[in-house]
Amino acid sequence: MKNPWFYSQNVFLNAAKGSYSKFLVICTFTNNALAKKSGVAFFDSLIALLQPSVADFLAKFSEWKVSGGEQKGETLTLDNLKLALSKMKINLWDSMIQVVFPKGSPDYVKLLPQGHKLFQRGKTDMRIDAIRNLSKALQNYPALIDLKTDVDDFLGQVDLVRSAQEGEKSEKQGQSYDVKAAMMETGKGMMQVYGQLVYHYAADLKQIEAFFDMRNLRNGLQTVYRGTVKSASMKSVIHRTFLPADKITLTNTGETQLQFYLAKSRTEAPPTTALVLEKGEETLIEIGQLGNIEGSYILAFNADSLNKGHYLLELE
Repeated sequence: MKNPWFYSQNVFLNAAKGSYSKFLVICTFTNNALAKKSGVAFFDSLIALLQPSVADFLAKFSEWKVSGGEQKGETLTLDNLKLALSKMKINLWDSMIQVVFPKGSPDYVKLLPQGHKLFQRGKTDMRIDAIRNLSKALQNYPALIDLKTDVDDFLGQVDLVRSAQEGEKSEKQGQSYDVKAAMMETGKGMMQVYGQLVYHYAADLKQIEAFFDMRNLRNGLQTVYRGTVKSASMKSVIHRTFLPADKITLTNTGETQLQFYLAKSRTEAPPTTALVLEKGEETLIEIGQLGNIEGSYILAFNADSLNKGHYLLELE
């Protein structure tokens, strides 16, 4: 079978690669670019053609994100519990065991046969199983009743969050079909706008690039951002449209404190509410936690007057 002719494909849907959030960035760019030309008959007709489908897609996408907000919240909570397990809890439990049984002793090995490994690595269910197995093993050690109580309490929290997370998934999947249908309709509108712009600017096709997000259409949307912030300065990490429930992972990969925040311009000073990350610190957050969602810039600020800062941002 021959490959489809490039010009017979929807380039906007192809660039999104099935990602609702990526397509939202692409179609919003065009919608906003057309809006700047409002008042001109030709462009008013394009606005009337595209704007309703973009608004419908945005509404359905936002509803899908919000309806999944509880599930996302549960996921975020579960991620936080996993982080607590791998760093704080297992260290606490280990120290409580060593009060009674020295490290390496037969009973210590029975309780933690692989040390901290099973609590810090592997899939979520494997880590939950490790907690459950520790709880069962502690039944044979009355001297560690306080430890068992703490382990059981933590296991209860994890089980509760895990159950809530699984329960939210099916409802969100159903709503996803509505979002996909709206995306396809908007994709059709994008192609119609493209066709009319080609006709309008046939003598100078370069002009149509101003109406489309060329960087993302050419390269696809970047999801990982690494960078350096010079001493006593700020830097724009990313510039794009966000929704309140969008999630990112931020990591301070350098040796000095960094502040992160949402801003409306790349020169906006850090607010007192900026997210502070110490060296080596990592956090998974919803974008709204960085400030005013109307801001389209995520900025990093380095107050250190001597040392450079380094960061890693990952879009979920």
